[in-house]
Amino acid sequence: LAHRRSLGEINSSAHEFYELACAAHCGREWSRRPTDMVAKMLAKTPGRVTDLLEAIERLAPLIAKHRAAFDSERRLPDAVFNALADADLFRLWLPDELGGPQLLPADFMTVVEAASALDGSVGWLVRNGGGMSRIGGYLPGPVAREFFSRPRAFVTSATGAVGTARKVEAGYRVTGRWPFGSGAH
Repeated sequence: LAHRRSLGEINSSAHEFYELACAAHCGREWSRRPTDMVAKMLAKTPGRVTDLLEAIERLAPLIAKHRAAFDSERRLPDAVFNALADADLFRLWLPDELGGPQLLPADFMTVVEAASALDGSVGWLVRNGGGMSRIGGYLPGPVAREFFSRPRAFVTSATGAVGTARKVEAGYRVTGRWPFGSGAH
């Protein structure tokens, strides 16, 4: 995936999150809400990223409503997952020729930081799903277009995977062992 800037040009707002985390951890009064952080990012962010940040801000009430279920169900409820997908937050590095925003690394991290400010689990999946969408640039065009034609397509990332995919009449049969798969439920 070709990016137009190098990683050395990243101008992250991560220091602001560390500041907030420290204030919360050290017991100082903290009156700002996560949506305030998103609003602050919006003021600094140009162009296409603004739409994604505004979408994250609009999702804040839905995420707050379902937050208790994140841990008890050990997954995001379908309503939250689908809302994230519908906001294109799982396509952040999808090449533009496939209809994705193909964000620059700094822009990608700005979006991930905003999602993480609302909830760590949400940020984790936005980072994994949005980052793994880059696979579209490595697949043959027709395969990538078919897979990403589904608005809620999500590429699950796994480590230590040992498995095979065999073509069958209805698609593929995947067998093996995946000790860890983020985004699979």
